[in-house]
Amino acid sequence: MMWSSILGLPDTILRQSVAEARLGEVETRRATQAFHRASGHGQMTKQVFVHSVVRELLPNFPTALAERLFGCINVDLSGTLKYKEFISTVCVLKVGTPREQLKLVFRVLDSTESGYITRKDVRTMLSWVIPTSVDIVDSVDGGGGVAWTAATFESTLFAKAEKLKWETFRVRMMSSGGSICAGGLTLVSWVHALGVAMTFQEHSLPTTPVASAALLPSNELTTTPSTLHVLGLYHAPTTLYPEKMAALHNGFHHLHGLYGHGVGVPKDVLHDTFVRSSVFP
Repeated sequence: MMWSSILGLPDTILRQSVAEARLGEVETRRATQAFHRASGHGQMTKQVFVHSVVRELLPNFPTALAERLFGCINVDLSGTLKYKEFISTVCVLKVGTPREQLKLVFRVLDSTESGYITRKDVRTMLSWVIPTSVDIVDSVDGGGGVAWTAATFESTLFAKAEKLKWETFRVRMMSSGGSICAGGLTLVSWVHALGVAMTFQEHSLPTTPVASAALLPSNELTTTPSTLHVLGLYHAPTTLYPEKMAALHNGFHHLHGLYGHGVGVPKDVLHDTFVRSSVFP
């Protein structure tokens, strides 16, 4: 018997074998490679998951939501994400059924891990997902002309209750046709966005400093095109010859030494560093 069963801990939404079969051989291989590159040792910390995976793929993804996501998918409460937890989550995000995706949302909403959610939990998630327009949830409900706001959505979801169990949440969030109701789409919008973003390619995620030192030659590039696009430095015709790759690699390591791992480097500092290096024309 697994310790999670003995302790009453939830299991992953999908078993590893089911997740891999549904993703297919190619997507599974890419996700597996991305996991090992990002973790370096087969167990991914919260810091790496939040900043080197989620916010690398979606830079504007709310940090608080990413941290809460890590907490609910790290089902053994070890503090580090195992491969089976990672691949299950990737599958649910990318190709999960509405029921599976709602279960993930429910677990993220369940801030106290008590098996039920509160009105405050829903308000908090809405503030993460639409921080600049908390009142607007969805403009029209399936063409019926019903305007949804945070208040009307909360009232419809909870009715007169203050707390909801999973089954009640699922029933009220799903339409009769088995899809997520229009009023609840914003509550799961981050699932769809992150699922689309998780299109892993070769070397699509940066390695941790430990993994970089152990696995990469000193002149090999360890970064992602997204970083360079954000800085306005990367253009498709640019060719990074070995000496330029070495300069870029050394530049990143220099900044890492100045700012430390997990600490944000100001955009203007990054830009000035690489403009002066003549890496980019």
